[in-house]
Amino acid sequence: YFRVRQGSVDDTSKKAYLVSTGPENLTSGHGTQACLGRFFTAHVLEIALYHLLLNYDCELAPGASLITLYLVADLTVLDPRNKLRFTHCKEEIDIEHLSYT
Repeated sequence: YFRVRQGSVDDTSKKAYLVSTGPENLTSGHGTQACLGRFFTAHVLEIALYHLLLNYDCELAPGASLITLYLVADLTVLDPRNKLRFTHCKEEIDIEHLSYT
């Protein structure tokens, strides 16, 4: 999304944000019916993702595959029975005890 947000000729830069609404993306509504909680939700999802990336190693469980089952519009649907394995990793920086001066 970084390159898309940098701006382009066909104005796709505004469509690349998680909280963007439009006739093509109605996950959070559109216009006066747009969900105000989409901003809070985006921040919560980002924090959860940061936590997972900083504290855990992630890999496909044995027997899982990335074979595409089918395509729906622009989405690739993988086997929903696939499992991920998360293992806690040693923290390189103790973020919780950083002092701000």
